[in-house]
Amino acid sequence: GSTVNNSTYFVLKNNCDGSTVRNGMVNLAVLFVMVTGVLLMNWVVVQAEVSFDEDEQTAQDYSIVIKNPPPNAQDPQVWKDYFHQQLYGANVTVCTIGVDNDLLVRNLVTRRENLRLIEMKVPPGTPLDMLTLAGLAVREEKARGVWGRFQATFVPGIPEHLAKVVVATSKIQGLAQEDHNVTNVFCTFETERDQRRVLEALSVGKHAVRRKIKSAVIPEHLFQGKLLHVVEAEEPSAIRWQDLNESSAKRTKQKNLYHVGHRCGHCHYFLDCPSH
Repeated sequence: GSTVNNSTYFVLKNNCDGSTVRNGMVNLAVLFVMVTGVLLMNWVVVQAEVSFDEDEQTAQDYSIVIKNPPPNAQDPQVWKDYFHQQLYGANVTVCTIGVDNDLLVRNLVTRRENLRLIEMKVPPGTPLDMLTLAGLAVREEKARGVWGRFQATFVPGIPEHLAKVVVATSKIQGLAQEDHNVTNVFCTFETERDQRRVLEALSVGKHAVRRKIKSAVIPEHLFQGKLLHVVEAEEPSAIRWQDLNESSAKRTKQKNLYHVGHRCGHCHYFLDCPSH
């Protein structure tokens, strides 16, 4: 220490050498080993996942879905030629074109369900043509009393089901005359290797798809000059074909309503069971 103007100052010296080049190199080496280990573990996990996936063969392993096809690309042969000629000779065995006809599909389902309900109400072997069904509906409606008409409000009979069939048929005939844009294209390849090569070549980030950054893939992989949004398809049983073209907002709303109902059910259960 030293004394200046009757004031005493003390200096504390640390025995540590501080940040030396040697310590820095050791830290960098440890960091390099840790990063390399994490990357190696990730590679091993990915390879194991691929191996497990190959052991269990499903339709999903051979299929892809194109989420942003051109609206007029309705010819399956065009898609087959595109994959075969521009993507390493990939062979498409099945190509399903999805169009924005959800309303048409719902009316087809309504018509079939009501015809099925009518079939269950009539004797076996009864013809299901419209003339015969109209006659059955008239006879049933004439035979109804006050109670029968009231009961039909809650338990529909042949007249009510036939009315739904007639309305659905009219809508189907009108919707069938309209042109429907392509919204999704499902392709199933001959081999799993073809599917993986196509996914590797066409998989790009959502940002590139939104911004239409065509340089994200090589020019030969563009479909009619368009950057495609390609992902692995879900299992056929997991796809809601009637609601294939629902917007993200509507799907989010349905999920939220489901979760709210699920939580309310749990709350009701615990309120009824205080012991829990």
